[in-house]
Amino acid sequence: FLEYSKEALEIGRQSLLPNSPESAKLYGNIGLEYYNTGNYPKAMEFDKKALEIQKSRSHPIIRI
Repeated sequence: FLEYSKEALEIGRQSLLPNSPESAKLYGNIGLEYYNTGNYPKAMEFDKKALEIQKSRSHPIIRI
């Protein structure tokens, strides 16, 4: 699943705005996969990126 998530992120980088909610979801999904495989530093890296995007968006549904 991790490889597919990375591929989706690459496609998203080409077709989505960098700070879109969808981009944050892609980063979060990859972070979750790294977490599930025990690669916690890599999971943190992707989760932080997802959080940065969410914070910058101030999306009305996502309150941090």
